[in-house]
Amino acid sequence: MKEEEKRIIREKIAPKLKFGELALFLGAGFSVGARSVDGGGIPSTPDLISKIFNKLGKPDLAKESGLPDTFSFASKKMPDFNNFLKDTFMCAEPFSWHEDVFKYWWRVVFTTNIDDIPEVCEERKKQPKIYPNYRIFNYKDREPVDVFIVRPSVVHLHGYVRRIDEGVVFDNVQYADYTVSSPDWLRKAALNIQKGDCLFVGSRFEERDIEAALRERQMFDSEGVSDSWIVLRSVNEVARENYLERGIYPIEATAEEFFEYLFRQVKTVSPEKFIKMKAPFLQDTNRTESSSWFYQNFDHVGKSLSKSKLEKGVESFFYDGDVPDWYYIANEVPAKLSFCNNLVDILHDFHKSEAKICVVPVIGPIGCGKTTACMLAIASISSFEQNSYSHSGLDGIDIEHTWNILKNAKGAFYIFVDASSEHFYAVNELAKRVKERQVGCRVCFILEERSLPYDKNIRHLSEIGDTDIRQVSIESLTENDAKLLLRKAESLGVKFEKLKGLNIEKSARKLISFDQGYKGDLLATLHDLSSSQAFEDKINYEYIEIQDDLDRDIYITISLVSAARLQLPITYISAAHEVGIPAIVKKLRNNLKGKVYLNNNRDSVLSRGHSISQYQLKSVFPKERVKNSILLLLKVVSSKFEISDIKRHPISYRVYKSLISYRYLCFDIFSLKNDEEMIHEIYSEAQKFYAHDGVFWLQYGRFLELIGQIDQAVHCFRKGLTLYEGSFQISHALGQTLLKRYVSDGLVNAEDKEEGIQILDVEINYRGTQDPFPFSAMLRGLLDILKVNKHDEELHKSFTNYANDAIRYHPKESRIREIVKEYTSLRESI
Repeated sequence: MKEEEKRIIREKIAPKLKFGELALFLGAGFSVGARSVDGGGIPSTPDLISKIFNKLGKPDLAKESGLPDTFSFASKKMPDFNNFLKDTFMCAEPFSWHEDVFKYWWRVVFTTNIDDIPEVCEERKKQPKIYPNYRIFNYKDREPVDVFIVRPSVVHLHGYVRRIDEGVVFDNVQYADYTVSSPDWLRKAALNIQKGDCLFVGSRFEERDIEAALRERQMFDSEGVSDSWIVLRSVNEVARENYLERGIYPIEATAEEFFEYLFRQVKTVSPEKFIKMKAPFLQDTNRTESSSWFYQNFDHVGKSLSKSKLEKGVESFFYDGDVPDWYYIANEVPAKLSFCNNLVDILHDFHKSEAKICVVPVIGPIGCGKTTACMLAIASISSFEQNSYSHSGLDGIDIEHTWNILKNAKGAFYIFVDASSEHFYAVNELAKRVKERQVGCRVCFILEERSLPYDKNIRHLSEIGDTDIRQVSIESLTENDAKLLLRKAESLGVKFEKLKGLNIEKSARKLISFDQGYKGDLLATLHDLSSSQAFEDKINYEYIEIQDDLDRDIYITISLVSAARLQLPITYISAAHEVGIPAIVKKLRNNLKGKVYLNNNRDSVLSRGHSISQYQLKSVFPKERVKNSILLLLKVVSSKFEISDIKRHPISYRVYKSLISYRYLCFDIFSLKNDEEMIHEIYSEAQKFYAHDGVFWLQYGRFLELIGQIDQAVHCFRKGLTLYEGSFQISHALGQTLLKRYVSDGLVNAEDKEEGIQILDVEINYRGTQDPFPFSAMLRGLLDILKVNKHDEELHKSFTNYANDAIRYHPKESRIREIVKEYTSLRESI
C-alpha cells in the first residue's frame, strides 16, 4: 500500500470502524484460499470455473466460459451439484485475519460469497461475550423488527452453502430474477451504498444487483470528499476515475494486507464498552440490548443540539413550514412564545421538586407550534440536566428496554414524545413503575398531541394521578406572542406579503385574526400571510407543480404516512413503487425537494408538515391515486411483520394500523358520503394480506357498522375474536354492535340484547373503574333500547345502576354526563 492509502486508513476508515459506522461489503477475493471441507482452498472465480469443468470431464470449456454460464451449465449436467458446492465452499479453516474481521463492530456486513466463513468465524470465537454477536441472514429472510447495534447483521446477498436448498444466485437468469424481485436485503444494501461510509473488499462487485447501486450512486458530500472505499489488488486509471466520481476511494492492496493494517489502528472492544463509546451519557451499559435499543430510539437532546449547531441551513425556511428540527432550536430560530415559557417553568419546577414523576401533556390544534414549544423547553432544561431525551425511533416505545435503563439510573430524566397518544400505554406503565418501585430515578414525560387524540386516549394514562399531570393547552395567540413572532421572523428576513405597510400593532392584530380564522393552525396562518395566495391555493399548487406521475404517486404515498404522524422507511417506498433505491433517493432529493424531509439517521422520509398532508389528502390528491397508494403500502408492510411482532409496535405494524383505521379512512382521507365504495374496496383487497389479523377485522367491522351493514359487522367482530382471543377492543365492538342490532331489528332478538349486555358488563367489571369507555358504551346501548321500549322497568333499573357507578368512578367524564342528561329527559317524558 502507498503511504497516502495508509494515511486514509488511519485518519478516515479506522475512526469510523471504532464507532461501528462502516458497512462492509465482501466479495470473492475475501474468501479465496481458506481451506474448505474437501481439503482444497475456497476457489477464485477462474479456479471455480476450471474445477467445475474438470468435474464434468470437459476441461477445455473452462477458457471460453464465464461464471454465470458455467453455473447454469453445471446445474443441469452435474447431478450432485449442490453437494459439490457444499464441499467446495464450506469452510474448514478460515485465516486468522478472517476471524479478526468479525471481532470488530461493523454497521452491517453484506457478502456476495456463498461460503460460510462468517458462520465459522462466529462459532470459533473463544470468548464470544467480549465481541460483537452477529446475526446471520440469507437473502430471502425477512429483516428482523428488533434491530440492535450490539447485534449487527451479516447478510448473504446471493445465498450460501449452509442453506443451499434455498438457492444461490449465480447465473444470468437468476441475477435477472433476483434484481427484478429486489428482496428486502438487496434494497437495504443499495440504501447503505447510497448513504456512504461503505467499505468494499475482495471484488469489483460487478454482479448486476450491486453494480447497479454503485453505478447510480451520487456523491453527497458537497466538497467532493470520498465517503466510501474499495480495496482491490490493482486499479487502472479509468476505473480509479469512475470510482472517485462516485465518492469511492480505491485502495490497492490484498484483503489480508488491508485488514491487518486497519486492525493495527483499532482495538476490539466488548459490547459494554462499545455502547459506552456510542452513548457515554447512559450510566448503565451492562444491559447491552436495552442500552442499544434506548440509544437507537431516543436522541440525546444535548448531543443533538451540539451536532446541529455545526450544521448549515436556511433559518428562514422554518417560517415557511419546514419540519421542526434541532438545527432551528440550536440556532434559536423559533420565537419563544408565552406557552413555551409556561412549559419551561413546569420543567424547572420538576427539577427543583422531589416528585417521582410528572406528565406534561402539551395539547392544542394542528399546526399551532406544540412540537416546537416542547423542543425549546427540553433544550432549555438539557443545559443542566444531562438525561434529556427526545423519542425519535420509528417503532413504538419498548417498555422493558426503557425500564431497564430507568431502574438502574439516578437523578431526573426528561423524555419528550411527539405525537404521543400512541405511546400512552408505555408512558402509563413506566410512570407507574417509577412511582411505585424503589428506584433512584425521577421521570418527567413531555407529551405533544393534538386535542382530539389526547381526549380520546387519555384513559390510557389511568395509572397517573391528577396531581402528577401538568397540562399545557395552546390556544389563540396573545398580542405579545404575535409581536414576538413577527419581530423574530423579521430578524431572519421573512417578509409577510399581507402585512405590508402595517405597523407592529396592526400586524399583530391581523396575525391573530388570521390565526383564529385557521382555528389556531399557526402554520397555515404564516403560509397565508407570506403569500398573495390563500393557504389552500398554495398547497394545492405544491402538488400540481409536480410534473412526473411517478413523483406524484411517491409524494402521495409519503403523505399518507405523514398525515398519520409517522415516518416512512425509504425501502418501503422503493418496494411499493417498484423503483430502485438510487432512483428513489434521487427523486426525493431533487424532484421532491422542499416538499419532503429526508431523515438520514433513520433512513426514512416524511412530508414537510402533517397538516399539509392531511389537507392535500382530503382536498387535493385524486382519490383513485390515494386508494392505489394505500393498497400498495398495505401489500408492502404485510410482509414486514408477523402477529408475534405486534407487541413491539414496529414501524411496519404502525403504518398498517394507521392505514387500516376506519376513522382514518372514513374521516381523514375520504368522505364516507362520497367515497364509500372506494373505502370498501380497500378493505376487500386488504383481506388478501391481513385475513389472519384480528385488528383488521375490528376495523373492517367498524366500517361496516358505520355504513349500516350490521350483520356483516358482527361477523367481522366474531371472526376477529377467534384470531385475537380476549381482545377488549373487539369484544367491546361486538357488545356495542349487538345492542345496536337489537334496536335496528325492532327488539326482536333478545339473544343479541343479552349477549351484548353480558359482554359490556364483563368489560366494566374488568376495567370500568379506570376507563370510562365501557360505561359510556353500555349506557348508550341501554338508552337506545329504552327510547324504543320506554316502559321496560328492569332495563331502567339496570341503566340507573350502571349510571351511578359510572358517575362515582368518573365524575368528570363529559360523555357519561351527556348520556345521563339525555336519559333524564326521556324519563321525564314518560
